[in-house]
Amino acid sequence: MIDSEPTAVEEQAPPRPSLKHNAVARFLAGGAAMFATQASGIAIARALGPEGKGIAGLLALVASVALISIDLGLTTAGVYFVGRKKFTAQNVVSTYLTAGAVLGLVLAFTIAAVSHPLADLLFKGKYSSLILLLAIGMPLVLMNHWLTAVVRGQERLVPLSLIHIAESVVGLIVLVLALFALNLREISIIWSINATAAFGLIATVALLMRHGIKFRFGMDWQLLRESVNYGLRGQIGQILQFINYRFDLFVVNKLLGPASVGIYSVGAAVSTVIWQIPDALAYALYSRVSSVDPEEGNRTTMKVARQSMILSTLAALAFIPIGYVAIPYLYGEDFRPAVVAMCLMLPGVVALSYYKVLGVHMAGQGRPEYLSYSAGVSAVLTIALDFLLIPKMGINGAAIASSIAYTLSAGMSIFWFARVSKVKGIHKLFVPEAEDFTAWLRIIKSFKAKDKV
Repeated sequence: MIDSEPTAVEEQAPPRPSLKHNAVARFLAGGAAMFATQASGIAIARALGPEGKGIAGLLALVASVALISIDLGLTTAGVYFVGRKKFTAQNVVSTYLTAGAVLGLVLAFTIAAVSHPLADLLFKGKYSSLILLLAIGMPLVLMNHWLTAVVRGQERLVPLSLIHIAESVVGLIVLVLALFALNLREISIIWSINATAAFGLIATVALLMRHGIKFRFGMDWQLLRESVNYGLRGQIGQILQFINYRFDLFVVNKLLGPASVGIYSVGAAVSTVIWQIPDALAYALYSRVSSVDPEEGNRTTMKVARQSMILSTLAALAFIPIGYVAIPYLYGEDFRPAVVAMCLMLPGVVALSYYKVLGVHMAGQGRPEYLSYSAGVSAVLTIALDFLLIPKMGINGAAIASSIAYTLSAGMSIFWFARVSKVKGIHKLFVPEAEDFTAWLRIIKSFKAKDKV
């Protein structure tokens, strides 16, 4: 058992940072990550064409499936327990480092063992070597995810956002060099993923050590048990929601091939850029809701969810003409069909902003299982609609299926929030207030101020 007494550094807790500033910092980091992701996608599309873009998307999908399958919900549990100060940050870091190293190696060996069947399933027997190389970086990815949760629980989101910006830059530089200077083609994608994970882990550890957390391995079994118990209640929902996000890629690949995956992934990636808005707000909201009383959390969440919807709707309206011009210009004429897919996804993308914000509210109040309830119903609908619409409508059918499923997830998250929080005036989630149209301008202008929400 690790010593559970708080260190002197941890006892001297810094003043709680402003939710506004954390949200803006996360939005800027998300914007940088989005820019790097889009730039990477353009580079891959220009160098390798629709099929190469589809292969890149499927390799990233393998990494995402592997990570979410072994996460055990510790990514969210770490934020919750550090925010609540139930366990010391030092205990969480040591325990998560140890568990991440062990489970990360298990994951790496598992991916390596199934690399040939995966290659047969996704790439008709090709690219098994890429899957093997991808496996090498998975322990780094897992440990980085879990340690990032500690930083989020401490609400040190501004320096963490700077790390995420640097990660995006590193990944893009490695990809471009490997793709164009070294002409490594598809393997460039894996080098970029692994380099980003390595840099992120080193930078996150350095940030924690700067604030008095020691880099050491150890195991607090009580912490691990409680983390898994809490985390799995929400992790099931994360897995189910992942099905909502990504199951269509498997079906498109199986029925239409990697080139269609490449085109569809562009439309999906462009439309979901809008999620930088609710993701930034939810990212900052989670640690805050975990550390305040329920009534204050309800008020803050209502305001954040409403403003998220307003900003997401405005962004979606702007994306329609921008996407029509930008997609074929940046990616090439072969990707023009992605424009229609993007437009068909936008209604659901906007609606899902409610799920993202209200979902983290539930988790922050210790009820992550409600994420699972909402995502479970939507996952069933996603699978049914994918098999119904994709054979008839191609990638446009995939986009429609996703949009409907996202909207259902949003509706169910609103239902559960209203039922659990018992707040009065639930209509305030939907009806804009005068302050909503000026709030973000004030936030940006006062980013250096020390006020709090």
